[in-house]
This record gives sequence, C-alpha cells and structure tokens, in this order.
Amino acid sequence: MFIKRFIAPFVLIASALGAPAVVDLEARQGCSPLKLVHVAGTTEIGLGIVGTPLSIALATAVPGTTTHSITYDTTAEYVVTVAAGAAITASYLSTQSALCPNTRFVLSGYSKGALVLH
Repeated sequence: MFIKRFIAPFVLIASALGAPAVVDLEARQGCSPLKLVHVAGTTEIGLGIVGTPLSIALATAVPGTTTHSITYDTTAEYVVTVAAGAAITASYLSTQSALCPNTRFVLSGYSKGALVLH
C-alpha cells in the first residue's frame, strides 16, 4: 500500500521531468543535418585527394555538415578488400541512421572507394 500511494507517484513525476532529455537525444549525440561519408581510393588514407575538398565545400555550403572517412584496407587488391569495405560502410550507415534519423548522408568514393560504394 505504501508503495502505491507514495513511491509510484514520485516515479511518474521523475519520469515526466526526464522526458525532454529524450527529445534532445539527437542533439546531444552530435547529430548533424548533413554528413559526408567518404571512402578513399587505393593507397589513400583518410579523406584523400577527393574527400578533403568535397568536405570543405559541403561544410561551406551547408553549415553544420560533418564528415566521416570509412577506414578500410586501401591496398591494391580489388575483391576481398572491396567487399570488406562495403560491409564496413553498410554497418556504419546503418548505425548512424539509427542514432541520427534526421541526418541526411552524402556518399562519395574515389577510385577503389567508388567500387566499395557501388
């Protein structure tokens, strides 16, 4: 009886007070309106020759844009590493779209990175 009369209302009030935090979850996670996901070319590291200027241009055109470079094996092998890169990319996009459902993604790839995205 004590629990129903005194504790339960306290739990409901605490839950209601915490509700706005759930609404702001996306903002607290650092979700951006636009995210560039770039896959580098053969032997490149990070954003490489194409991803770097594209990232700068998008950030200038769309304030708040963020960039992510897919880390995968960029050696000159075009079967196993391309499939592995595609799996890494798909996993990243799946996770990010679940965490940040309002974020839009721009996918780019250069050379071997284009094969990964294809």
